[in-house]
Amino acid sequence: MLLLAGCNDAQLSPTAYRIAPSQQGEADSHQRRNVANPNAPFTMPASAPKLVARQPLLDVDDVPPCAATQLNLFETRAEANGSRHRLQLTLQNAGDACRLRGFPAIALLAADSSVLGSIEIRRVSEGVLAASLSTAPQGAATSASLVSGEVEAAPSPYVLLVPNGAASFQLGWTSGPSCTMASRIAISAPGIPSSPVIIPRPLTVCEHQVLITEVAADRD
Repeated sequence: MLLLAGCNDAQLSPTAYRIAPSQQGEADSHQRRNVANPNAPFTMPASAPKLVARQPLLDVDDVPPCAATQLNLFETRAEANGSRHRLQLTLQNAGDACRLRGFPAIALLAADSSVLGSIEIRRVSEGVLAASLSTAPQGAATSASLVSGEVEAAPSPYVLLVPNGAASFQLGWTSGPSCTMASRIAISAPGIPSSPVIIPRPLTVCEHQVLITEVAADRD
């Protein structure tokens, strides 16, 4: 992880998928927990009328890479501008503190589970993807290429995921009639050599390309 059935604007309810090779069935739903004020020296648990010292701040270099078994995948936002679409996906840490960096690996699958090799997955910055969405002609079934030339983003620093922390990435594409139809999307978190999560979300892709951004600290 995605796509918008009918290509309508939507605010998606978070749907959890487990990033673990062993899980094949229906995924559980997860509620995202509010984070305490990072500037406060203490936190006050709701269940006890006493002050509790905060845990020391973590350094991203002191935590291990995230493992497949501790990450959950959510669809968290969808937007459309004419024929152009953007989808945000969020990785939430269900285990101990860990770190992520880079671009998730994705593949679009046909109804028979074969990979649609005619569609190029292009790595871009969040700014390039946002610009491609904002410049779409309103009401157009197709439009000029989403991006052109070499636009791959430079590697970013690691993202620290504390317990229940989250990081997000985005996909962008153009839809229209008589374009390539994908039935599902296979997604693997960056740097994790495990079986991908298969999301049953059909989409129509024009221009033979899908844009993807790297993971970034969740700002929601």
